[in-house]
Amino acid sequence: MTRLTQALLPTSTDQMRRKVFILHGLGGIGKTQISVEFTRKYQGSYSAVFWIDGSSKERLRRSIADLASRLPQHQLSEGSRNYSRNGTANVDEVVEDVLKWLSQPSNNQWLLTFDNVDREFSVPLRDPEAFDLGTDMKLEPVNEAQGESILENSLGRLTEELVNLLQGLPLTINQAGSYMRKTGTNVSEYIELYNQAWARLMEKQHLSTLREDADRSILTTWTLSFNSLRLQSEDAANLLMLWAFLDNRDLWYELLTPALDLAIADEVPHWFARCAGDKLEFKECIGLLLEYSFIDTKNGSSSFSMHSVLHHWCFHTFEENKATMSWLALIIVASTVPSETVLHYSLIQRRLLPHCDHVYSMLQRYLQDAFKNREYLPSLSGACNQLGLLYSDQGKMKEAEDMYLRALAGKEKAWGPEHKQTLDTRYNLGLLYKERSMFGKAVQQFKYVVQGYTKLLGPEHSETVEALNQLENCEVD
Repeated sequence: MTRLTQALLPTSTDQMRRKVFILHGLGGIGKTQISVEFTRKYQGSYSAVFWIDGSSKERLRRSIADLASRLPQHQLSEGSRNYSRNGTANVDEVVEDVLKWLSQPSNNQWLLTFDNVDREFSVPLRDPEAFDLGTDMKLEPVNEAQGESILENSLGRLTEELVNLLQGLPLTINQAGSYMRKTGTNVSEYIELYNQAWARLMEKQHLSTLREDADRSILTTWTLSFNSLRLQSEDAANLLMLWAFLDNRDLWYELLTPALDLAIADEVPHWFARCAGDKLEFKECIGLLLEYSFIDTKNGSSSFSMHSVLHHWCFHTFEENKATMSWLALIIVASTVPSETVLHYSLIQRRLLPHCDHVYSMLQRYLQDAFKNREYLPSLSGACNQLGLLYSDQGKMKEAEDMYLRALAGKEKAWGPEHKQTLDTRYNLGLLYKERSMFGKAVQQFKYVVQGYTKLLGPEHSETVEALNQLENCEVD
């Protein structure tokens, strides 16, 4: 913390100099937690404090654009102001506008934190050249005294052997303390259980899957805690596993509930129906996850987050039920996509977008076989159509087209090419092609839709007339 304050706190002599501090180290070492504490403690020293998700180029782009809502609106372009209000603007133009605001010579008292940066950028943070950007500090595992302090906060007892066993990682030390407190286990018992768990894991996994000793510490500690959690509550354990198929940074109760309003509500697992259908049950599950230090609460909100390292292990440790969990995650996100009639619908869509991206990455890997099953086709196709709507509204046209094409193929198999549901997706696809100035493809879709709507609804129906108008507009263009 001292190095951070020396490097980043504003002084009267260097107000015009931009300062950069790079905090790096193993996953679970405490980089984000230290940054959060610095921000909390010194936010009053800055004119504005911003937190950016740097885990991917797309998230970085969206996260910067989202800053527009927190900037003085009279200093932004009309497009950025529209984006702040309803999300209707070119994201790249908004990003450029925000960066211009940050670059104003008189605007030099802000603090900007880029969290979780090292995956998709041209100069990876594991490359020494990256540290030419500014001052850097590598966080090392904690020593015995520091580990004792962490464990005493959650338990009050410690041995040097346990700190060494856990590789000095604050994440694993904290979780071990939570486990011992929750289960009444003493240190010597925990060490014995830890070694037993590691031996069992190695019977099931190849050592090559673990990059370093720190991975052993995280995986084994996580497994012990998870097994105890599962014995105490299957629902809480299942919620944690489901979370691995959603984004790790933002889970809230209302994200889950719309899935129960669908016609397929009776197809969802019973544990999910209990969790999403009863807020008290949800809170009880969340309470257990908090007690075991699997998740954190986000200050001042009813939202929860999971450390990215734990999120990674949740996904990769359990091979069973990945298709079911992928399907359920897809249904959850799709059912929460708001229509344009919902107040602040675009802002809700932007909150859903990280979950949508996570689900999108799962489709190719875990749901290909499900698309071959007629039983799942209606729900999968409808969900893909909803994700297409969200992606289209948020300007991600390539992903939107992919979702619409998947939805169209599934609906044609499930209901036939002339079914209303199938034609509706064709109409959405036509609008997408029109938006992208691909008028030939748009005309092809709208012709089919006009013909189908005329047959189903009649030539005077409002949807038929609107489809005909779209067709004529594309033919003129």
